[in-house]
Amino acid sequence: MRFEELATTRKGDIGERIVKSYLTKREMTIYSTDSGPHPIDFVAIDQAGKLFFVEVKTYPRRAKKSDTGIDLADWYKYAEIERIGVVWLFFIDEFEGCCYVCSLSDLKRNNTTQGEKIYFDLSLFKVLFWLDRGDLNEIRKASKVNMEQYKGTKRHFR
Repeated sequence: MRFEELATTRKGDIGERIVKSYLTKREMTIYSTDSGPHPIDFVAIDQAGKLFFVEVKTYPRRAKKSDTGIDLADWYKYAEIERIGVVWLFFIDEFEGCCYVCSLSDLKRNNTTQGEKIYFDLSLFKVLFWLDRGDLNEIRKASKVNMEQYKGTKRHFR
């Protein structure tokens, strides 16, 4: 199966589209990477000419802890990219129902490593917007996450 055909890639494409739309509405210029695996999802430039590297994660936070995380290998890759400019991590979270963001540099101060993952407390993130019903349904349709595991979990951002 090709990279573009993977369920996680299709779900990630939805999240990237949502974040690109949000940033474009704020008059940022978006430069996307070619298709296939890539070290960063896209580059955004604000009206002042400042460059940002953007990575979008389209999955929910952990069910039993008020945190979210990424693969440790990705963390190291983003840290290398940060030598060039600011790296933003956007999370499109189907459980919380929102998009939240934090810069990689702000996440360096408070994180926990477990195995091959690094986790960040949700209090470090800023909610940018709530997902509309259409986007949320599209993400959930593409998702393989068992939402039953979230039964009894309190939402952090509400």
